[in-house]
Amino acid sequence: GDGYHEEWPTNLCQLFMFTADSQYGGYPTPSPTGFYTHPPHGDTEVVVSPLFDSPMQSLRGLNGTFKLQNLDACDWCDEKVELPFPISSFGKMQPVPIGFLRIGIDGYIELCSNDGGCIGNVEAVAGDLDSSTNGDVYLRYDFANGTMNSSVTVSWENVGIYGQPGSFVNAQATLFVNGTVKLCWGTARGSLADIRSNIINYFERSFPATGQPFDEYGHFKYWPTNLCQMFMFSVSSSNYTQPPHYSPPT
Repeated sequence: GDGYHEEWPTNLCQLFMFTADSQYGGYPTPSPTGFYTHPPHGDTEVVVSPLFDSPMQSLRGLNGTFKLQNLDACDWCDEKVELPFPISSFGKMQPVPIGFLRIGIDGYIELCSNDGGCIGNVEAVAGDLDSSTNGDVYLRYDFANGTMNSSVTVSWENVGIYGQPGSFVNAQATLFVNGTVKLCWGTARGSLADIRSNIINYFERSFPATGQPFDEYGHFKYWPTNLCQMFMFSVSSSNYTQPPHYSPPT
Protein backbone atom coordinates (compact mmCIF):
# COMPACT_ATOMS: atom_id res chain seq x y z
CA GLY A 1 0.00 0.00 0.00
CA ASP A 2 3.00 2.35 0.41
CA GLY A 3 4.79 1.49 -2.83
CA TYR A 4 7.16 -1.08 -1.30
CA HIS A 5 7.80 -4.17 -3.42
CA GLU A 6 6.12 -7.35 -2.27
CA GLU A 7 7.92 -9.02 -5.17
CA TRP A 8 10.18 -7.68 -7.90
CA PRO A 9 8.39 -6.78 -11.20
CA THR A 10 11.00 -8.16 -13.61
CA ASN A 11 10.72 -6.62 -17.11
CA LEU A 12 7.55 -4.73 -16.24
CA CYS A 13 6.77 -1.03 -16.53
CA GLN A 14 4.14 1.33 -15.20
CA LEU A 15 2.85 4.66 -16.50
CA PHE A 16 1.65 7.53 -14.30
CA MET A 17 -0.80 9.63 -16.36
CA PHE A 18 -2.22 12.76 -14.79
CA THR A 19 -5.29 14.72 -15.83
CA ALA A 20 -7.67 17.19 -14.21
CA ASP A 21 -11.23 16.25 -13.34
CA SER A 22 -13.61 18.44 -15.32
CA GLN A 23 -16.38 18.10 -12.73
CA TYR A 24 -14.30 20.23 -10.35
CA GLY A 25 -13.55 22.89 -12.93
CA GLY A 26 -9.93 21.87 -13.27
CA TYR A 27 -10.01 21.45 -17.05
CA PRO A 28 -8.68 22.70 -19.34
CA THR A 29 -5.25 22.56 -17.83
CA PRO A 30 -2.64 24.86 -19.39
CA SER A 31 -1.53 23.50 -22.74
CA PRO A 32 2.12 23.48 -23.79
CA THR A 33 3.16 26.66 -25.57
CA GLY A 34 1.55 26.87 -28.98
CA PHE A 35 -0.86 23.99 -28.38
CA TYR A 36 -4.60 24.48 -28.64
CA THR A 37 -7.09 22.95 -26.19
CA HIS A 38 -10.61 22.44 -27.48
CA PRO A 39 -13.21 23.22 -24.79
CA PRO A 40 -14.35 19.98 -23.14
CA HIS A 41 -17.59 18.55 -24.48
CA GLY A 42 -19.20 15.38 -23.19
CA ASP A 43 -16.52 12.91 -22.15
CA THR A 44 -13.93 13.98 -24.70
CA GLU A 45 -11.05 16.40 -24.16
CA VAL A 46 -8.54 17.12 -26.92
CA VAL A 47 -5.28 19.00 -27.27
CA VAL A 48 -4.18 19.88 -30.81
CA SER A 49 -0.49 20.43 -31.46
CA PRO A 50 0.90 23.31 -33.52
CA LEU A 51 1.65 22.44 -37.12
CA PHE A 52 5.15 21.01 -37.42
CA ASP A 53 7.48 20.28 -40.33
CA SER A 54 7.38 16.68 -41.50
CA PRO A 55 7.80 15.87 -45.21
CA MET A 56 5.09 13.41 -46.19
CA GLN A 57 6.66 10.08 -47.13
CA SER A 58 4.96 8.14 -49.89
CA LEU A 59 3.88 4.65 -48.84
CA ARG A 60 4.03 3.37 -52.39
CA GLY A 61 6.47 0.46 -52.64
CA LEU A 62 7.33 0.29 -48.93
CA ASN A 63 7.41 -3.15 -47.34
CA GLY A 64 4.19 -3.84 -45.48
CA THR A 65 2.14 -1.37 -47.54
CA PHE A 66 -1.11 -2.40 -49.21
CA LYS A 67 -2.79 -0.64 -52.10
CA LEU A 68 -6.55 -0.42 -51.54
CA GLN A 69 -7.86 -1.94 -54.73
CA ASN A 70 -11.50 -0.97 -54.17
CA LEU A 71 -10.44 2.69 -54.25
CA ASP A 72 -8.69 2.36 -57.59
CA ALA A 73 -10.13 4.46 -60.43
CA CYS A 74 -13.35 5.53 -58.74
CA ASP A 75 -15.19 8.69 -57.81
CA TRP A 76 -17.51 7.44 -55.05
CA CYS A 77 -16.29 4.32 -53.25
CA ASP A 78 -14.98 2.96 -49.96
CA GLU A 79 -13.24 -0.15 -48.65
CA LYS A 80 -13.65 -2.01 -45.38
CA VAL A 81 -10.37 -2.92 -43.66
CA GLU A 82 -10.11 -5.14 -40.58
CA LEU A 83 -7.55 -4.11 -37.98
CA PRO A 84 -4.91 -6.53 -36.61
CA PHE A 85 -5.21 -4.76 -33.23
CA PRO A 86 -8.11 -2.86 -31.61
CA ILE A 87 -7.72 0.88 -31.32
CA SER A 88 -9.14 3.42 -28.94
CA SER A 89 -11.33 6.19 -30.27
CA PHE A 90 -11.29 9.77 -29.03
CA GLY A 91 -9.29 8.95 -25.92
CA LYS A 92 -11.44 6.13 -24.59
CA MET A 93 -11.92 2.50 -25.46
CA GLN A 94 -15.48 2.05 -26.64
CA PRO A 95 -17.55 -0.78 -25.03
CA VAL A 96 -16.76 -2.65 -28.25
CA PRO A 97 -13.24 -1.63 -29.39
CA ILE A 98 -12.77 -0.33 -32.91
CA GLY A 99 -12.16 -3.42 -35.02
CA PHE A 100 -12.33 -2.17 -38.59
CA LEU A 101 -12.09 0.97 -40.72
CA ARG A 102 -14.20 2.09 -43.64
CA ILE A 103 -11.84 4.10 -45.85
CA GLY A 104 -13.29 6.38 -48.51
CA ILE A 105 -11.73 7.76 -51.65
CA ASP A 106 -13.05 11.14 -50.50
CA GLY A 107 -10.34 11.48 -47.87
CA TYR A 108 -12.00 10.03 -44.77
CA ILE A 109 -11.67 7.06 -42.39
CA GLU A 110 -14.76 5.87 -40.55
CA LEU A 111 -14.08 4.04 -37.26
CA CYS A 112 -16.36 1.06 -36.69
CA SER A 113 -16.79 -1.70 -34.12
CA ASN A 114 -16.91 -5.37 -34.99
CA ASP A 115 -20.68 -5.40 -34.55
CA GLY A 116 -20.95 -2.99 -37.48
CA GLY A 117 -21.69 0.22 -35.62
CA CYS A 118 -19.55 3.24 -36.57
CA ILE A 119 -18.76 5.87 -33.95
CA GLY A 120 -16.59 8.48 -35.63
CA ASN A 121 -14.79 9.82 -38.65
CA VAL A 122 -11.26 11.05 -39.33
CA GLU A 123 -11.22 13.44 -42.28
CA ALA A 124 -7.64 13.83 -43.47
CA VAL A 125 -8.53 15.60 -46.70
CA ALA A 126 -12.30 15.35 -47.02
CA GLY A 127 -13.77 16.55 -50.29
CA ASP A 128 -15.00 15.35 -53.66
CA LEU A 129 -11.92 13.40 -54.69
CA ASP A 130 -11.65 11.23 -57.79
CA SER A 131 -9.07 8.50 -58.38
CA SER A 132 -10.51 7.74 -61.82
CA THR A 133 -8.39 10.60 -63.14
CA ASN A 134 -5.25 9.87 -61.10
CA GLY A 135 -3.99 8.72 -57.73
CA ASP A 136 -4.10 5.77 -55.32
CA VAL A 137 -4.78 5.08 -51.65
CA TYR A 138 -2.40 2.99 -49.51
CA LEU A 139 -2.57 1.36 -46.08
CA ARG A 140 0.27 0.46 -43.72
CA TYR A 141 0.41 -1.09 -40.23
CA ASP A 142 3.27 -0.34 -37.85
CA PHE A 143 3.66 -2.81 -35.00
CA ALA A 144 5.67 -0.93 -32.38
CA ASN A 145 7.18 -2.65 -29.36
CA GLY A 146 4.20 -2.62 -27.04
CA THR A 147 0.76 -2.12 -28.50
CA MET A 148 0.25 1.45 -27.22
CA ASN A 149 2.48 2.86 -29.99
CA SER A 150 1.26 0.57 -32.77
CA SER A 151 -0.56 2.44 -35.52
CA VAL A 152 -2.28 2.28 -38.89
CA THR A 153 -1.65 4.87 -41.62
CA VAL A 154 -3.84 5.63 -44.62
CA SER A 155 -2.26 7.65 -47.44
CA TRP A 156 -4.06 9.42 -50.28
CA GLU A 157 -1.39 9.94 -52.93
CA ASN A 158 -1.81 12.20 -55.96
CA VAL A 159 -5.58 11.70 -55.88
CA GLY A 160 -7.45 14.04 -58.22
CA ILE A 161 -10.20 16.51 -57.29
CA TYR A 162 -13.45 15.87 -59.13
CA GLY A 163 -14.03 18.20 -62.08
CA GLN A 164 -10.53 19.69 -61.92
CA PRO A 165 -8.26 18.20 -64.62
CA GLY A 166 -4.62 18.15 -63.53
CA SER A 167 -5.46 18.57 -59.84
CA PHE A 168 -4.21 16.32 -57.04
CA VAL A 169 -3.84 16.12 -53.26
CA ASN A 170 -1.49 14.19 -50.97
CA ALA A 171 -2.44 13.56 -47.35
CA GLN A 172 -2.07 10.94 -44.61
CA ALA A 173 -3.84 10.01 -41.40
CA THR A 174 -2.16 7.87 -38.73
CA LEU A 175 -4.31 6.35 -35.98
CA PHE A 176 -2.44 5.19 -32.87
CA VAL A 177 -3.77 2.46 -30.60
CA ASN A 178 -4.36 4.91 -27.73
CA GLY A 179 -6.59 7.19 -29.83
CA THR A 180 -4.06 9.83 -30.88
CA VAL A 181 -4.48 10.94 -34.49
CA LYS A 182 -1.73 12.42 -36.66
CA LEU A 183 -2.68 14.23 -39.88
CA CYS A 184 -0.06 15.12 -42.49
CA TRP A 185 -0.32 16.97 -45.80
CA GLY A 186 2.04 16.72 -48.75
CA THR A 187 1.76 18.62 -52.01
CA ALA A 188 -1.46 19.65 -53.75
CA ARG A 189 -2.70 21.42 -56.86
CA GLY A 190 -6.14 22.83 -57.67
CA SER A 191 -8.97 24.62 -55.90
CA LEU A 192 -9.10 23.55 -52.24
CA ALA A 193 -12.04 25.70 -51.09
CA ASP A 194 -14.34 22.74 -50.42
CA ILE A 195 -11.74 20.45 -48.82
CA ARG A 196 -11.37 20.19 -45.04
CA SER A 197 -9.61 18.32 -42.24
CA ASN A 198 -11.75 17.38 -39.28
CA ILE A 199 -12.21 14.68 -36.64
CA ILE A 200 -15.80 13.84 -35.80
CA ASN A 201 -17.14 12.02 -32.76
CA TYR A 202 -20.66 10.93 -33.72
CA PHE A 203 -21.77 11.05 -30.07
CA GLU A 204 -20.38 14.43 -29.13
CA ARG A 205 -18.87 16.93 -31.57
CA SER A 206 -16.28 17.61 -34.24
CA PHE A 207 -12.69 18.76 -33.74
CA PRO A 208 -11.42 20.65 -36.80
CA ALA A 209 -7.77 21.05 -37.71
CA THR A 210 -6.58 24.24 -36.05
CA GLY A 211 -4.12 26.97 -36.97
CA GLN A 212 -3.31 29.48 -39.66
CA PRO A 213 -4.04 27.29 -42.74
CA PHE A 214 -7.57 26.45 -41.52
CA ASP A 215 -10.81 28.28 -40.83
CA GLU A 216 -12.97 27.47 -37.80
CA TYR A 217 -14.50 24.48 -39.61
CA GLY A 218 -11.22 22.94 -40.74
CA HIS A 219 -11.43 24.16 -44.36
CA PHE A 220 -8.12 25.08 -45.97
CA LYS A 221 -7.28 28.76 -46.38
CA TYR A 222 -4.09 27.54 -48.06
CA TRP A 223 -2.44 24.17 -48.33
CA PRO A 224 -0.01 23.22 -45.49
CA THR A 225 2.62 21.50 -47.63
CA ASN A 226 4.76 19.02 -45.68
CA LEU A 227 3.21 19.91 -42.34
CA CYS A 228 1.55 17.69 -39.72
CA GLN A 229 -0.71 18.13 -36.71
CA MET A 230 -1.39 15.86 -33.73
CA PHE A 231 -4.79 15.40 -32.05
CA MET A 232 -4.30 14.05 -28.53
CA PHE A 233 -7.47 12.84 -26.83
CA SER A 234 -8.32 11.99 -23.25
CA VAL A 235 -11.49 11.64 -21.23
CA SER A 236 -12.80 13.45 -18.20
CA SER A 237 -11.45 11.52 -15.22
CA SER A 238 -14.98 11.47 -13.77
CA ASN A 239 -16.15 9.45 -16.75
CA TYR A 240 -13.20 7.58 -18.23
CA THR A 241 -13.26 4.06 -19.57
CA GLN A 242 -9.51 3.71 -20.04
CA PRO A 243 -6.50 5.54 -18.56
CA PRO A 244 -5.92 9.12 -19.77
CA HIS A 245 -3.93 9.80 -22.90
CA TYR A 246 -0.19 9.89 -23.35
CA SER A 247 1.47 10.94 -26.59
CA PRO A 248 3.21 8.46 -28.90
CA PRO A 249 6.52 9.42 -30.46
CA THR A 250 6.16 11.44 -33.65
